Amino acid sequence: MIQRIQSLYLFLTTIVSGLFLKGSFLSFINYNGSESFMRFTGIYRSTGETVSELIGRMVPVTVISLLIPLISFLAIFFFKKRSLQMKITLVLLILEVLLIITGSFYTIELVKSNSFSVIPELNTFFPFLEIIFTFLAYIGIRKDEMLIKSYDRLR
Repeated sequence: MIQRIQSLYLFLTTIVSGLFLKGSFLSFINYNGSESFMRFTGIYRSTGETVSELIGRMVPVTVISLLIPLISFLAIFFFKKRSLQMKITLVLLILEVLLIITGSFYTIELVKSNSFSVIPELNTFFPFLEIIFTFLAYIGIRKDEMLIKSYDRLR
């Protein structure tokens, strides 16, 4: 299982998507100095040093962010069913693209309505890494499937 490179890529996708769930991925500063930040659970406004209040929920981002590590971890264990594993990785790719689109939508709406300036953080780039790792896993699974089919033709 781990000797297959696509299992390693799916494991890296799981780790990176798990890291995405930690901390905020965007910060916003208003012209008057108030600071807000975006986590996978919602949009928060800083009210003190360690206190923050929830000002908006992002249910689609939350659901997608929780599904990605779960599905990518489960996909590792379907190594004997390559066609199913390929379909699962395609679903993962679609979810990761949807995560980027919905996150961008919420960011644009927040910037429009509150005239914030956006400060990206390290977690902002994790969905793009997830897409790369998932795509590499899909390529590896497809190569295995083509290799097995070529062996079946020789029999």
